[in-house]
Formats: sequence, C-alpha cells, structure tokens
Amino acid sequence: MTLLHRHRINWPTLLIGIAAAVIVCIVLDFYIDERTSMIDDRNSKSQAVTDAASVLQRADDLRKLTSQMRKTVETDASSAEGQLLHIVHDWEQRAGAGEGSFQRVGSHGEQGFTQLTFDITADGDMSAVAALIYQIETASIPLRVENIQIGSKSEGDDLQLHLEISTLYRNDAGPVAQLARGPG
Repeated sequence: MTLLHRHRINWPTLLIGIAAAVIVCIVLDFYIDERTSMIDDRNSKSQAVTDAASVLQRADDLRKLTSQMRKTVETDASSAEGQLLHIVHDWEQRAGAGEGSFQRVGSHGEQGFTQLTFDITADGDMSAVAALIYQIETASIPLRVENIQIGSKSEGDDLQLHLEISTLYRNDAGPVAQLARGPG
C-alpha cells in the first residue's frame, strides 16, 4: 500500500504544470514572432539607409563628373564648332588623311546641353583612316560617332571615310549646370 501512495499523481500540481507549459509556449511563440518582426524591420530600414547613401554617393559622383566636364565642354556653339574643327583638322594631318571636308548639319538641345552634329569626310589609305577613327574614338572632348561609312575611292588602297559625329556644348541655365554648381 505504501508503494501505491508514493506513485500517486498529484492532479492539481500536474494541471498547474501543464498550464504553465502552455503559457510559456504561448509567450515564447509571441516573443519569437515579435523578435522576428523587429529584425525584419531593422533589416529593411538598414537597406533603406544603404540605398539612400548610394543615391547620395551617385549624386556626388555626378556633381564631380559635371564639374570636370565643365573644363572640356564649351559654353557656346561657335566655340564648340571651332574646337571640333581644330581638333579634327589636327587629327587628319597626323593620320595622313587628305581632302577633308567639315560641315555642320544640325543641333538639338536638351537638359542644359546642345548637341551639334557634323558631317566629316576624308580620304586616305587604310592606316590613315584607321588612325583617324582611333583619334575620334579616344578624343578628350565629348564626341559621339552617329554614323560611319568607309568606301573605296579608287582601284588602289585609297579609302573614303564619311563620318557623322556630334559634340556638346553646355547651357549655363540647364539643370546639369545647376547640379555642377552644387546645392545652395
């Protein structure tokens, strides 16, 4: 008999233990859910700060780029055309190309810049044409090759190069010029 009394289950204690375990599970589940929610919120805010810092860095890089561009980009059409005419003539002489022609065919303004388009033709052998194209592609001023045609001029090695290139000049009233000057 004494053996049975020792193993007798104390129901109130057992029920209290089960209730405590259920309460702990509910509280622990709530805590884990809240903690996960707070971690996700922290991560999203951290990503937003990183994105904002990236945007600010890109704006600063753009400001530096436009301030550097101010040194090479002319402020009026005649200066830009003169600069391009001078540099293309110099390239033609260095490359050994001859009979060059240079003609402005259009202009288009946007975002504080005006794009001037020119037709350029030159004659020369393969090395002269290649050297001229290389000079244009590695120019220190902003140039864009819009169209290029290379054709045979005669039976020999002479080639005729026809280029349509464009350059830019800036308008000081545009938004890019305001960005280059900085805030305030």
